Formats: sequence, structure tokens, C-alpha cells
Amino acid sequence: MEQYFYFGEATVETPGECILFPLSSFLGMRPASASSIQIHYMAIDGSGDADNVLLTHTGTTKAAMNELAKVFSTKTNKPVTTVAERLGTANAVDVTGIITAVAVTKS
Repeated sequence: MEQYFYFGEATVETPGECILFPLSSFLGMRPASASSIQIHYMAIDGSGDADNVLLTHTGTTKAAMNELAKVFSTKTNKPVTTVAERLGTANAVDVTGIITAVAVTKS
């Protein structure tokens, strides 16, 4: 069964503020700054441009990447894993415990 990962910004009210990716479209991740990681996926619209998720985190970038790698490699019986959504609200979800913000972008 294909695994999917959901990322949502603090408030999801318009298109482009959340995204669901299959693990098979994961291209990689890289540091964007000392406190953020850019995750790259094959574009879901077929345009050839990568879709990206910018995650702001606490702690070191290496520790954040390790936590995300654990999430991506953990097999579950659920087809969808919510990685982060509604951060900064009472209903926040963060499976790593280190993500403070999410931004969905396109390269």
C-alpha cells in the first residue's frame, strides 16, 4: 500500500496551503537555513517543476532531517500520515515534535 504524507499550513483556507504527497514522489530534502528544511517532491500537476514543503524547526537541521527520515521510513497501517498541520493553534499536529511552521511552495 502506498504511503502518503500530509502537510498543512497554520490555516488552510485557500488552494496551495496544504498538500498530500505519496512517498514514491519524494525527491529529497536540504537545509534552507539554520532553522528550516526544504522537502522536494515530484510535481503533482505533471509540470516538471518540483513541489516543495518548507518546514521551520527547532533544534539542529541534522536532528530535524533525522526525525523526518524516521517518519518517512515508518510503515503504518494507515495510508495517510499527517506530518504537520495547524501549527500554532490549539489543534496542532506535529509528528516530530520539532516543526514550528509549514509553507507549501512550487519551484
